[in-house]
Amino acid sequence: MITGVQNADRPKLIQRGVLEGLGKDVASFGVAQWPSRKDEDVACVNGAVPGLFDAAVQLYDGHGGKHAARHCLKTLVPKIEDLFFTQKAHKRFVADRAALAKETGKDGFHPSFDQCVVNAFHVLDEEIKKHDESGTTAAVVFLKKGVDNPGDVYVKCAWVGDSRVVLTRDFDWQRTMDISEDHKPSSQSEVSRIRRHYDKLHGDDSFKTRDEVLATPEASVRGGAGARESNGSHSGSSKGNSR
Repeated sequence: MITGVQNADRPKLIQRGVLEGLGKDVASFGVAQWPSRKDEDVACVNGAVPGLFDAAVQLYDGHGGKHAARHCLKTLVPKIEDLFFTQKAHKRFVADRAALAKETGKDGFHPSFDQCVVNAFHVLDEEIKKHDESGTTAAVVFLKKGVDNPGDVYVKCAWVGDSRVVLTRDFDWQRTMDISEDHKPSSQSEVSRIRRHYDKLHGDDSFKTRDEVLATPEASVRGGAGARESNGSHSGSSKGNSR
């Protein structure tokens, strides 16, 4: 895993080790980072939250300051753990992690795990906004060994923004796939989501995309093609996905 903006001859290795929770000699890892003047990007690999997952890989591409990325790196995993085990239905698993590890859905994780991850992102978003104006993307991968077949490893990806997660099998580039989809204001899913929220606040049909604004007679009168580079609406994404 490599993060940062390339402005040096080579990235710096900041972490390496073995994912012991997945079993002996199953997986090792390395985290490298290109040196950056702003130093807003962070990444690390965490160990297990027994029963929930066996390893977590986190990468945050910060912007507008360092606080958001560092706060997420430090608190996301503890927040997920807290949100899960404070639920009344899950308190019995605090002392019985073996039973928790076996209570899984088809994806190999507990059925409530996805919602706990999404809720944790929302909580961190609110915490960050109270203290700082910085922001960050997020790309987090959770790994969990199979219960019936310990040789299997289940992979779950959660992300916000356009930091992309790519999975390669056996170091073969022909067996590489994206397991996250970039959140960009121009993507259809984001346009639809932003439109729903904007219309809810300001009334139906009040939101206009950049192309819709530029297609109006007013936009043509104001400057035609020359105005197309400076007019239009801008919007961002704060949505979190987990799958």
